[in-house]
Order: sequence, then C-alpha cells, then structure tokens
Amino acid sequence: MLFPELRTRKLSPFKLKFVRGLLGSILVLSTLLGIGYGAVVMLHSLPAHPSVKVLSMRFVKSQNSTISNWNMTLIDNSTMTAIMGIVCQRSYSSNNCDEIGPIYYTSTPFYIEPGQAMTFELAGVNSTTPLWEFHISFYGWPHDGAPSNEAISLAPAGPPTIEWLFYNSTSNSIIQ
Repeated sequence: MLFPELRTRKLSPFKLKFVRGLLGSILVLSTLLGIGYGAVVMLHSLPAHPSVKVLSMRFVKSQNSTISNWNMTLIDNSTMTAIMGIVCQRSYSSNNCDEIGPIYYTSTPFYIEPGQAMTFELAGVNSTTPLWEFHISFYGWPHDGAPSNEAISLAPAGPPTIEWLFYNSTSNSIIQ
C-alpha cells in the first residue's frame, strides 16, 4: 500500500449540533461585545457637549392681562460649563421667537457649571395661551475653570446649543 486510503469522518448529528451551537454562540457573543465596546469607545471619543434642564418656572409679576414676568431655574446636567445665550418664546400667530430673557440678578453669573443651578428672570412672557414654547440657547465652555468676561462676550461667535421646552401654565408642568 503506497497510498493508504484517506478516511473521512462524518460528524454525527449530536456532534454537528454541538459544533453549530458552539460556533453560533461565539459569533453572537463576539458581535454583541464588539458593538457594546465600540459604542463606549465612540462615546468617549466624541467631544463633550453642554446640556441644561429646566427645574422650575415661578410667577414674578404681571405687566398686563397678557404679559407677565417669570423666574426660570436651570441646572447644567452635562460635563462642561454652559455659557447662557438668549431665551425666546415662540409666537404661533407670527411664527417668530421673541426674545424674553434672560435678565440676571446681580449675583447670578452668565454661565452654569456642571451640576449647578441658576435662576434668572424672563420679562414679557406672553401668557395668552396655557402652553408656552421656549427656546434656550447656550454655548459650551470646554476649558477648566470659569469663563472670563471676555470669553462670555465672545461666546456668541460659536455655534449655540438650543434646548426646546414647553411649559403648561395651567398644570405647572415642564415638558423637555
């Protein structure tokens, strides 16, 4: 016998199911772990972005039967300082966004640090309808420490982040 016959082995149905089950499980597990770790790596590679959340709205005073002043309290729920821009209220009849603030109190800075809250006044809020739409613009400060007055005045040159929210004055509820 110069060339012995090659023997081929057949997998039994039990062994075939075991191998398919093992390979399938490894493939699914590696795909899930790869996607999960990929998402975490991508999240950490993206630049930080500012984000604020409205904590409360409080009535201050009435200017007339349709216009009033309100206090708004925001919290910075991001990992970077947010420099405040303007707050405007959408007017559905004219499809404009009319600037109504913020009006700062003497002790209120023009920025919010992560985890901190700030309160400012909104003047000229149109209160003719129970549901109000506000657009809050702010700018990220990606540096350590508080921004200088010069940095605050230059912030509007960069692109703003805008949060939209709705306030129901009847139920005193904020939808963001």
